[in-house]
Amino acid sequence: MRTITASCISPKDRDLYPYNETIMCYTDGGCDDTDRPAVRRLLPITSIESMTNRNEIFLQSIDFIAYDMSEDLIENDDDADKQYANEQIFGHAVSAIWQPNYFRPRVIIGGEDVTSGISNAGSNVLSDLSIGLPVPYCLQINKIVKNPRDIEIIASFSQRYQCEDGIKFRNYPILAIINFWHNM
Repeated sequence: MRTITASCISPKDRDLYPYNETIMCYTDGGCDDTDRPAVRRLLPITSIESMTNRNEIFLQSIDFIAYDMSEDLIENDDDADKQYANEQIFGHAVSAIWQPNYFRPRVIIGGEDVTSGISNAGSNVLSDLSIGLPVPYCLQINKIVKNPRDIEIIASFSQRYQCEDGIKFRNYPILAIINFWHNM
């Protein structure tokens, strides 16, 4: 996995947050094809009480993984490499080295955007939101988040392809694994 490091934690700080926790969020639904990339909300699939019942947490990282849940793109499908020109997808985990992939997640915890503006377009005229992070991806956050009462994750992860009806986008489900530390 690729990693961005926002900052480092000192051993003293780690002593303040000795307990590790992990929660997971997942997009609802499987793969679908649309006329434009679908922005989806990732919903908790584990209890988030270990995060939301704290006054503060140390948010370590968020791992993102995409899955191919479609039945028409399986390893034995002879047309899989023809339908999607960028790469042939094997199995159900998607390795998205292709661009554009539209993956610019936004994670808000306790009202704070912890993804540092990844979901915002740059000022470069040639830059736009279609160029996304490669997946799988580990986003290192390494920061204290106060009052983490809720979590909201929205993201798009799509692959553009040509079909008889014109340009379509295959939208893939995304799993987010949120790793954080806390004290009692």
